[in-house]
Amino acid sequence: MNVNRVLILLCIAAFCYACGNENKQEIPNEFVLSGKIQGLDSGTVVLKYYDGSKLQATDSAVLEEGSFTMSGSVTAPEMYYLSINDSRPISFFLENANINMTGHIDSLSDVTITGSVLQDKYAVYDEKMKEFRNGQRALYEDYKMAKEEGNEEEVKRIDSIRSQAYEDRSAFTQNFIAKNSNNVIGPYLATGQYFNDESLDELDSLLKTFTGEALNTSYVARLSEMVRTWKQVAVGEVAIDFTQNDTLNNPVTLSSLRGQYVLIDFWASWCGPCRAENPNVVKLYNELSDKGFEIIGVSFDSDKEKWLKAIKDDNLTWYHVSDLGGWGNEVGKLYGVRAIPHTILLDPDGVIIDKNLRGEALRERLEELLAAS
Repeated sequence: MNVNRVLILLCIAAFCYACGNENKQEIPNEFVLSGKIQGLDSGTVVLKYYDGSKLQATDSAVLEEGSFTMSGSVTAPEMYYLSINDSRPISFFLENANINMTGHIDSLSDVTITGSVLQDKYAVYDEKMKEFRNGQRALYEDYKMAKEEGNEEEVKRIDSIRSQAYEDRSAFTQNFIAKNSNNVIGPYLATGQYFNDESLDELDSLLKTFTGEALNTSYVARLSEMVRTWKQVAVGEVAIDFTQNDTLNNPVTLSSLRGQYVLIDFWASWCGPCRAENPNVVKLYNELSDKGFEIIGVSFDSDKEKWLKAIKDDNLTWYHVSDLGGWGNEVGKLYGVRAIPHTILLDPDGVIIDKNLRGEALRERLEELLAAS
């Protein structure tokens, strides 16, 4: 082979290699997050993530003439939160990319975020949710007016429209999850859709649809853990034993209440629906506590004084325990409780026999059980 031919072949190879590298996109291994906030010259921005129970700070930067920059890397894309001078956090998907935020301090909910492919996709969903929320607010105002006027026919009509709107919103979300089953958005949205084990089978099936990058996200891990936990506390299973301190810091153990029908009542002083139900439970407890019925309240409070005041104000004379961990309450996590009020009814052997019974339904069930025992 002559020299000229060798040179030609080498040139062709070099050209092909260059073209290949030009078409090959490098995946960045770090992020650069920058922003410009109008109406604010100085201050501090704090980057946070959700650890499963609360927001945790992971980085911060000082604003200089309204601008900030911070950098780092994430092992997988995840929803992060940016607060500016303790403002309500801006939520966005953080991935290893150059991400820029622009907006005004007076309207941070409308901040513009560019540079993240995932955030661009999620913005479509977020915009639709804003439409739903605005529509619900408008309907609520009409509903209040109809209520004040005593127009029951109009109240029913608006109630029907609101119910349909909630169904439409849920259907849109489920469809969006399905369209994003191969990335972080799908499982992230799913974590906000399932709040109790009545959805166990549906969630278990949904988990099997996630593929690709979605499988490596913290959200799939969290959903999988929810399914595992809910299966352990399903009706028919023996309730998981626990010990937590009462209002006087004395330990109370669930299994010590065996031999009675026991209602585990997950609640909090700040929970409106919980407090509204308390008068019904107080009346029921006063009537049936000497017939083999007991209650143990597990509070999601973090402020002990408010917890104690609610117990006193509502005249709750049964067992009360809490670790004052708020949504991070260890018993709550043990039972996979993601929304309150939440109740679990146990038979005298500690077996879970029913859930989320309230009002007359709880009374009828208990009277039936106690009459048969």
